[in-house]
Amino acid sequence: MKLNKVVVMLGGGAAAAIALAVVVLILVLGDDDADITEEAATPIATVLISVTADAVVLPIQSADLSMTKSGILREILVSESQVVSEGDVLARLDNGRELSAFSKTQTDLAIARSKLARQNATIAKERQDEAETLPIDAELAGLELRDAEANFLHVSGAQLAPRDSLFPEWTKFKAIQDEALADAQAGLEQAQEDYLIALGESSTAGIPETSDTLANLASRTLDIAHAEFAVLRAEVDVKEARKLGDVLQDTINDVTAAGNDLDNARLNLEAAKARSALGIRAAQKVADDAEDNLRDRYLKWLGVDLTGEEITKDPETLYREWDLDLDEAFNRSNLAYVNGIAPDDPSTRWNEFTVFAWLYLHPLAGSVLPTCADTLDIQLGQACVNREIEDVWDSHLDAQDGLNTAVADGPSAVAKAENAIFDTDQALTDAENELAQVQAGRSQISVDHAEGELAEALAERDDLLNFPDPIVVAQTKAKMLAAEARLNDLLDWPNAFEIALARGEFNRAESRYARLSAGPDPFDEARRDALLAEARAAVDVAESNLEIATIALADTELRAPFGGTVTAVDVNAGEEIGPSDVVMRLADVSRWEIETDDLDELSVVNLREDDIVTVKFDALPGLDMQGTVVSISKFGKQKQGAITYTARISLDGFDERLRWNMTATISKTEAGTELSRVR
Repeated sequence: MKLNKVVVMLGGGAAAAIALAVVVLILVLGDDDADITEEAATPIATVLISVTADAVVLPIQSADLSMTKSGILREILVSESQVVSEGDVLARLDNGRELSAFSKTQTDLAIARSKLARQNATIAKERQDEAETLPIDAELAGLELRDAEANFLHVSGAQLAPRDSLFPEWTKFKAIQDEALADAQAGLEQAQEDYLIALGESSTAGIPETSDTLANLASRTLDIAHAEFAVLRAEVDVKEARKLGDVLQDTINDVTAAGNDLDNARLNLEAAKARSALGIRAAQKVADDAEDNLRDRYLKWLGVDLTGEEITKDPETLYREWDLDLDEAFNRSNLAYVNGIAPDDPSTRWNEFTVFAWLYLHPLAGSVLPTCADTLDIQLGQACVNREIEDVWDSHLDAQDGLNTAVADGPSAVAKAENAIFDTDQALTDAENELAQVQAGRSQISVDHAEGELAEALAERDDLLNFPDPIVVAQTKAKMLAAEARLNDLLDWPNAFEIALARGEFNRAESRYARLSAGPDPFDEARRDALLAEARAAVDVAESNLEIATIALADTELRAPFGGTVTAVDVNAGEEIGPSDVVMRLADVSRWEIETDDLDELSVVNLREDDIVTVKFDALPGLDMQGTVVSISKFGKQKQGAITYTARISLDGFDERLRWNMTATISKTEAGTELSRVR
């Protein structure tokens, strides 16, 4: 029997198996009457392999989006079917605490970096100064060591020869010592002479007589005689003076009274000048303090540094000129925000950031009243902006009034005191003229003056007769003993204490010279390195905190992981959600993929990645598209009693009519193995 070549179509599943079995039977049974004379293989059929599977249309990329943390959903920024780009913010949780923490960490980082910069600059300046001064200090320390060594060698008695000494200058200390001995000897001799004078003797036990002590004794005897004569003469003068009449005494009293009045007037003038100057200075100080206080209040509440012209205007006038309404300015809803902070508006006279700080950052935030009728309206824990500014303005006006009064009243008081001097001076002149007339032609001394001269003469005589004075003797003796002790110390020099003191000074100088010659102090360098390390660590901590705050703030936002279309929004603003709640769904529908639904195990073996397949759509019967197999699952799943695999096909084209989850069919046909007959 001769067979023609047969083309056999093999589909997927049971049909393919049955067709293959029929072909095999024909080939095996063949023609019973055929005469097979030789063994040969004759091709009789080609098997065509066909793969068909149901599928669905899927976007190239899709995702169910959820927040990474729990919270109240503050706002949803997109709507269903809206196209978004990768990184766009889609929704946001309440994030006031995170924003505040983020702002604080930014400020902390800026402060830490500023401190590090200042620390770097300070330490660099220290090192530069040290590099400049260390050689000079070392040279000075060398000079101090030279002097200390020379002093120690001299004091200790080890007076080395010049060639054996590092700094051979001990001879200058010997000259100093000799000079000190001479001074001590002269001081003792003077003290002994003073002691003999105090005793009224020319010599005493242990103190020899000198020409000076003999002359002093003779002079004292002569002084006593002169004193006796002065007493007799003073007594005669007193008797003569007492003969003056009452007129002379009254006139003298008038002159004295006029002189006292003039002295008092002059004192009053100086006092008036002092009071005037003091009053003006005190009033100026009060005015300056009040002006500073007024400036501080404007700067404190509004961030305004008043000009010289503005300081003279009352608050209401300034508010009108600035177009400022305190109630509006301190209203939170009227502040514009950038990154959660109200910036300063350069077009206004006041500083919006200062107002923002009072409303949001200061411990009084929420308790600041822009205006109030009087202080009774202010409750405990509250502050009233307008009332504080009005109060310091009133104090400023009062201080200015006080200054003006002090400036006006001071000169008038001085002028009044000057007039009083003129009057009393004229009265003194009149009294003196009258006294001159009374005393005309008289040469007698006044009673008071004569009695005074007598008292002085008696006192001088008594001092000479009441000798020696035990107090003076004791004082001069103490000075003499001190002079003896000083001379003995110098004669006994050097002693063990002075040698130890000189050795200590030498050791300290040697240690200081060695330290400065060795270069920078390692302890100072270690301290500086520790300060820099601490400042750098503070910056690292601040940067870490900022990174944590940035992540925490980012966790309050839901961003698009890829560009696409929002296909569903499953929550509403104001709801409390968690990480397990789907907020919305996002899909990239710029391209479509096909995913098989029932590719069984008999068909999957005939399908490979990169195979070209035909895709038909149930809803679009006239549309056939080509696609490329992108992937085939390695693991089969049980479905309706059969094992199925999932293949993903990338469409080569695009049709705007396609929709998510549309049903489709994929198919592939290719030539398989040729079937031959053996004869």
